[in-house]
Amino acid sequence: MALGLSSLFLRARGRNFDAETLKSLEEFSIPGRLQLLPSTPTIFLDVAHTPLSIKASYQASWEHQGAFPDAVMIGFNEDKEREAILSILVEHSSSFVVVPLPSQRSCSPQKLADAIRSIAEKQALFPTIFSFESLEEGWRFFEASSFQLGLVTGSFSLVGAVLEIVERS
Repeated sequence: MALGLSSLFLRARGRNFDAETLKSLEEFSIPGRLQLLPSTPTIFLDVAHTPLSIKASYQASWEHQGAFPDAVMIGFNEDKEREAILSILVEHSSSFVVVPLPSQRSCSPQKLADAIRSIAEKQALFPTIFSFESLEEGWRFFEASSFQLGLVTGSFSLVGAVLEIVERS
């Protein structure tokens, strides 16, 4: 999307990207931002941590995978818009693995699990929720689970920690 907006901006001023710049921009990626892991089941990582970025993550999932994630590994800090973020996740996903972050500001897994249950009840939904006190335990469970499409999201520190675990494996 940013590439498209940049291109429109330049064209409006009578300019354009040269072919080499355009190719470089198309190949550019940020680790942890809509990053697809080479795994089965299919898992992608996204550092999305606001309602808007979570919506964009689900939209990208639909556009590139033809489906919304049915399983989500989530962890985020206390200062995030918990209800707004979880409402989006609960609307589209049926299974959650809730983990703590490697941060003093981490929302407890129990608090997140309770919030997911409360939001789901309001929407007459009944997701499966697995809560772990260790991020590594949660990841091992998530990675070994049977789902079609998984998403790890909610925090830069969560995605960074998962990337470190994956690199060590």
